[in-house]
Amino acid sequence: MAETLDDLHEKYQMAVTDYESALSEQTRNDHEIIRTETQITTVKIELKKAQLMSDEAAVALYKNSSSKGELIDMLLDSNSLADAIELYEGYKRVEDHYLDTIEKTRAKQAELEALSKQLEARKTALKEKVSTAKQTVEDVERAIRNADHSDGAEYHQLQGNGSNCGATSFIVGVNMLLHEKKFTDNVAVWDGPGFNGNSTAAVGYKGTKWLEANGLGDTIACEDVVGDIKTADQLREELRQGRVIVISSGPGSIWQRADGKAAPQGTFPDGHFIVFYHYENGVYYANDSSVDASKGAGVPYTQEQMEQWFSGRSTHFAVRMYVK
Repeated sequence: MAETLDDLHEKYQMAVTDYESALSEQTRNDHEIIRTETQITTVKIELKKAQLMSDEAAVALYKNSSSKGELIDMLLDSNSLADAIELYEGYKRVEDHYLDTIEKTRAKQAELEALSKQLEARKTALKEKVSTAKQTVEDVERAIRNADHSDGAEYHQLQGNGSNCGATSFIVGVNMLLHEKKFTDNVAVWDGPGFNGNSTAAVGYKGTKWLEANGLGDTIACEDVVGDIKTADQLREELRQGRVIVISSGPGSIWQRADGKAAPQGTFPDGHFIVFYHYENGVYYANDSSVDASKGAGVPYTQEQMEQWFSGRSTHFAVRMYVK
């Protein structure tokens, strides 16, 4: 079973959550990059300072000595062996201290630079993750737009003659799927390619031919429902999946009106096509081209009324339309 509109809304919420999470990850990573770069700069300063201090300490210990030989002479000139050892050990302690500091600082710099590379690599991955998450949100938004026809009443048309209800229901469905009042001359549609002046039968086949002739064959699907639609429950499932249904019934049906009144039973002894486009809270919504918008736009059928409508004839020649 295809995704219902409810499924798509749930999917949209999950997609938005994933997108916002990816954005947060990206922001945290960017902040971590800045923090690490600041630390690297600080460590470089510390390393330079340690090297400078080591150099200054060496100069101070050597004093005026310009070679290791002079340093040895200085040690030999000490008052005692203890003084010479103390002098030498003092030098070694200072030297070892700064060498140890330099080594640790360099290790810290290497660690931070490795972290920086990891963060930069993650930055690239997160950029792709954000882009993918955003695309998913846009794709689901598009799917919801294609499946949500709750504004269908706006596309109502009054049929232009007494025999083109099928073509009128079809073209109203086309406009709903396009979300655009693009085709408003339903007589021209009825008289055009595919229908050729007859929309009382094979609406799925004829509608497909019309779509192909008008460059919409790759955009909108129009197909006869295999096995027909014979119950309100079947119709509900089609509508919940974002499909528009062109369908007819006969003399036993009671046809509802948008103003809350009902047409007398037997109003259409030879049958009549209308287009159902939305289901919500137990109500089925249709546009009926036999009457003007005040009575035919957004006609509500309750579950009970819908079941009665189906019982008006055994065959309904249901046609399913949807965006490909």
